[in-house]
Amino acid sequence: MTNHLIPDQKTSNALKKNLKLHFVGIGGCGMGPLAYLLAKEGHRVTGSDASSSDMTIQLTNSGICVHIGHDATHVESPDLVIYSSAIPSSNCELTAAREKAIPTYPRSRLLADLVRRYDSIVVSGSHGKTSTTALLYWALRHLGQNPSTVFGSHLMNEPMSAHLSDSPLFVVESDESDRSFLSFHPTVAIVTNIDREHLSAYGTFENLALAFERFAKQVPFYGFTVLSADCPHSRKIFKRMSHKVTTFGFHPDASFRVDPRTLSNNLISSFEVIEGQSTYRIHCQILGQFQVKNMLAAVATLRTMGFTAESLEFAFEDFPGVERRLQVLHRHPYTLISDYAHHPTELEAVFSAVSAFAPDVTLIFQPHRYSRFMSHAHTFLDLLKRIPKAVILPLYGAAEQPPPDFDAFWKEWSTTLNQQASGHVSFINESEFNDILRSVPSGGTALCCGAGSIHRMALASSTECATTLVASHAI
Repeated sequence: MTNHLIPDQKTSNALKKNLKLHFVGIGGCGMGPLAYLLAKEGHRVTGSDASSSDMTIQLTNSGICVHIGHDATHVESPDLVIYSSAIPSSNCELTAAREKAIPTYPRSRLLADLVRRYDSIVVSGSHGKTSTTALLYWALRHLGQNPSTVFGSHLMNEPMSAHLSDSPLFVVESDESDRSFLSFHPTVAIVTNIDREHLSAYGTFENLALAFERFAKQVPFYGFTVLSADCPHSRKIFKRMSHKVTTFGFHPDASFRVDPRTLSNNLISSFEVIEGQSTYRIHCQILGQFQVKNMLAAVATLRTMGFTAESLEFAFEDFPGVERRLQVLHRHPYTLISDYAHHPTELEAVFSAVSAFAPDVTLIFQPHRYSRFMSHAHTFLDLLKRIPKAVILPLYGAAEQPPPDFDAFWKEWSTTLNQQASGHVSFINESEFNDILRSVPSGGTALCCGAGSIHRMALASSTECATTLVASHAI
């Protein structure tokens, strides 16, 4: 995989170590791991965030100075100030940096600059990026490669989704939401799929698809691109590619294929890969056909890199899973599952996977971002009205402000959902979240979905449940 035509740029960058770097919004899921990685590389890292979190605590415990709250005095004399797309330009620390003529860098550009020094495998796509990145990182370690990595969540048995090594390989998750994935020029470009998402940043779906095509083409002559054969938009890109491309999926034309008729609707312990005239088995412990596709993307990448089918047979068997990806928080007296699903495609896939094996599922959904919800309101409605038990929390806006007409829009949407629902639908406030969980019958399942605060709420409830059980046993 290492390309010996390129000089070792890591050596040439040695003089650039020991920089003073300040991260504004360091607690973010993309910012924290990058800050951690750069501190491990030898830079002097500080940061600030609006509130304390598990991430800021982990960073503090690793030796990074983290300020809670934003203040201009936090920007003393760094060489560089890094910020994420969630930080407004009016932020007092960014303002202070500009006034002091300190360079400011978006997180995406800094990450792309870091990755450029390696043979990089960059994962993009509307859905499945984090899982696919984690699967690749896990399998490469099993194969003795020990790559560096940064991705948006973390493995269940590891506290941080970042790792720095001396390997020439770097596996990274990219972000298309703000076009920042176009900063990468990867050795291997992966597009898991293309869906109608983040249109506020692109204007039209056609512009989004063109951005993915541009990303897919930004590989060098010795690299390759991995595309989904199941995604019609990816198949269009495939026809316009002029360099090496490999495909994966359930589609008969995929270079690496799985016949979905052979897959269980329950826990999947193995599946057969069809590669040309050859077949081989991959052992795993996953739930849902969408996770098979993520794993198949990793298999296609690794096989194209030159790893043997035999070496991959058990490379994923002990994969521990990723936080907030069908994460089981507790199993008694009911099963509580948390998932990051926040797009209609993800929500339907996750609910289908869980309801295939779990009895009496109550879906608790927290919509995420005004722009996403309003763009997909009809699709959300069509999905939620078919679910037997659905509970809807207030929308989590993230960095977005509510549009002037949102209250009226939400009222009309919720009224229509109540009228059309075939099952039971309820709308609750966050203060009623624990009451809903307490109403889940013994042996039932609560599935909490969303990209906002719902995971933190579910974790707190799980801890409360565990404490209650311990106390009851003590009595």
